[in-house]
Amino acid sequence: MEILMDFEGSCAKTDTSKSLQGEFPEEGLTPATKWTLEQMKYVAHPDSIPWELTVEEYEGKIKSWKETTSTSPMTGVHLGHAKICFAPHLLAKGSPEAIELEE
Repeated sequence: MEILMDFEGSCAKTDTSKSLQGEFPEEGLTPATKWTLEQMKYVAHPDSIPWELTVEEYEGKIKSWKETTSTSPMTGVHLGHAKICFAPHLLAKGSPEAIELEE
């Protein structure tokens, strides 16, 4: 049996853009595999959603995310690290320390 793609979908034979459009060789695939690949198709074109977030949008997402939510172990960053960036500090407003911290 010929391997069409590895577990990560990163081998030389993989054409991710075609797979994401629902184009893949069906020969030798089980119905369950065909169904799984079909479910991986783009629902919307990837360029239809902006790739950038404003600081305000990012802050809103981080603040609304419960800290008990699991985050990716690959990044090594706990959600609490992101939440602390937007936490209010106790330094006197306008003090040199506050200005330095905010910068």
